[in-house]
Amino acid sequence: MDGEEVKEKIRRYIMEDLIGPSAKEDELDDQTPLLEWGILNSMNIVKLMVYIRDEMGVSIPSTHITGKYFKDLNAISRTVEQLKAECA
Repeated sequence: MDGEEVKEKIRRYIMEDLIGPSAKEDELDDQTPLLEWGILNSMNIVKLMVYIRDEMGVSIPSTHITGKYFKDLNAISRTVEQLKAECA
């Protein structure tokens, strides 16, 4: 799975499971400020981390639970890719 596939899977999860039926298809781009807009809060970050672990086999360490790593889709997918590379 490459970086774009990772990003699309995460986008789909956020749209379908975290935002829900009210989400519009074009609502979430790569730089949407997920924390600033309240899309990701502490509970949703935990849900997203579980999803990433279960679906992509990547565990995000507690040191990475900061705005730097969860600010937008680009940051999240980049983090997942870097952690996958470190484990390879």
